[in-house]
Amino acid sequence: MDVSNVLAGAKSTILQNWAMTRYDVVAHSQGGVLSRMLSSQNPNGRINAPFRNEDNFFRGRFHRVVTIGSPHNGSRILRFLLALTTAKCESLVTSNHVNLYHANNPLGALVASAAVYAQVAQAKFDPFGDQIKDLNNSSTSGNWYPDPAAQFHLVRAVTDGGKSPVIGDATLAYQVLDLVYPGGGETVIPRGSDGVVDYDSMAANVPEAPLAPNVYDMPPSLAICRAAPLSCFGATVNETASTAIAQHVINALDQNGQEPASNTQFGSFPLPPLVGDDVRQAIDTFACSLFQTTELQAIAQDSTGMDERPHPLDGQLNFYYFHINFPSNEPPSGNVTWFAMVYGTNGVTQGGVTCTAGGTNDSQVTVTVDSGLIGDVVLFAFYLNTSNQMVQATGQLVTSQGPSGTFPVGIGILPWDPSMPAGSVLPIQLATIYGDGNSSMRYVTEGSLAATSSDPSVVSVTDPLNWQLLSPGNAQVVVTWSGFSATNQVNVFLSTSESPQLSIARSGGSLLLGWPLWASDFTLTSNTSLAGPNWQSVKTLPVTNGQQLNLTLPPAGSPSFFRLQR
Repeated sequence: MDVSNVLAGAKSTILQNWAMTRYDVVAHSQGGVLSRMLSSQNPNGRINAPFRNEDNFFRGRFHRVVTIGSPHNGSRILRFLLALTTAKCESLVTSNHVNLYHANNPLGALVASAAVYAQVAQAKFDPFGDQIKDLNNSSTSGNWYPDPAAQFHLVRAVTDGGKSPVIGDATLAYQVLDLVYPGGGETVIPRGSDGVVDYDSMAANVPEAPLAPNVYDMPPSLAICRAAPLSCFGATVNETASTAIAQHVINALDQNGQEPASNTQFGSFPLPPLVGDDVRQAIDTFACSLFQTTELQAIAQDSTGMDERPHPLDGQLNFYYFHINFPSNEPPSGNVTWFAMVYGTNGVTQGGVTCTAGGTNDSQVTVTVDSGLIGDVVLFAFYLNTSNQMVQATGQLVTSQGPSGTFPVGIGILPWDPSMPAGSVLPIQLATIYGDGNSSMRYVTEGSLAATSSDPSVVSVTDPLNWQLLSPGNAQVVVTWSGFSATNQVNVFLSTSESPQLSIARSGGSLLLGWPLWASDFTLTSNTSLAGPNWQSVKTLPVTNGQQLNLTLPPAGSPSFFRLQR
């Protein structure tokens, strides 16, 4: 509804100077999904009017729609990020392995967590989640069943030559996410991706289903990725800056013959089948298998011998030396890969730190930290053993530095006051707040942080770093770390496939309305006609009564209808 209103506002501005009825839409990523939802042949609780309605003289809301890199069937990479972040391994490995996974805080999981919390990776694009299932419901009466009159042209691009990641792949994003290990790329993105959305999803397709004729593939040699930084994906340009994509879209809309007609076809949206649950199981299994091998301990060394704390070289505070002692039962088959992550003022990044490896199998590394760098520098290492399994080293804090001339005054928890569906696992991140108003992310290990929940039946904090959201409701979670405390308000709701129940009763001459507290992001609307388009928000605010929201209204002068609308 919000997108529909924005489009209507933009259209009204254009109509001040131009005469037009319908218009073309060019949409990237999520915009393509939203445009497709506005092309539903059925009205529902989120859009009042279907694609063809009386406002557009039953010709359709849009003339044509071009989608570019859109996750029409979700993103399998997103599923992998969620599996790394939430550790969906309980049914696959022992609880001890799960605890080790949380304690290790491995690099792939760190990057996954950062992506989830920055909302780059959003759970609504999980191919196996309720929202994608609702979106791709094949029933003609489904909420988002595409109107066959809506004309679409789907464009997809790929990076890394359109291949799935394999051992030795140089693409940094795939290396960091551990997709270059046996079974990784073939499981998560078997036919490549644009770095974020898998190849099949951009075409609204699941092999072995035939590919729709209104799908166009940009040449893989162009190495077009979804988004910056290009260096992460080994790409030359991203989709929104690609002149090749722009020219193709112009040719398709103009139908000017500069490209073969087969490349510029429009047609009905090819509603994809859902990705099979066997794929979900395979992705989750691979994500968990990364952390079932033996732990390592990276230790520091100076000229006098071994120590459990890092020491600077040559008396300089920004050079640190580490090495790995390979366990006898986990010999390496190749070189160690070292990464240093900075938990700092810009979130979790790799800027300001370099790692220089050497020694047998690169078992030694010198970590160089830029002078004046603010934050926690943490070193990670992994290698393949002779059994072709990944061996992950426990993250080691190299150095920690706050802003000069100020001191910590408090902490903050990310995500702040989150709202998530029941059944989720919520990994948290911590930031220190300094006296000058700046803040910096911190590297937090298991056991260094404590958490208490006001309602453990809603939010369980048995694992203080990974909160279990158990049932709809609200809970306050108090987190304590390094002498500071912070409180988060957590709202837990049912999944989006669940609709809140609105109750209506009479009391004397008044109307009593009620709905669940977990549906606080829904708005109560009313209308004098059930089929009318002009549903208006009820201005009176509800009051909280336990786990319910209640509202009392005076008697209406005419028949009224009520509904909850997100």
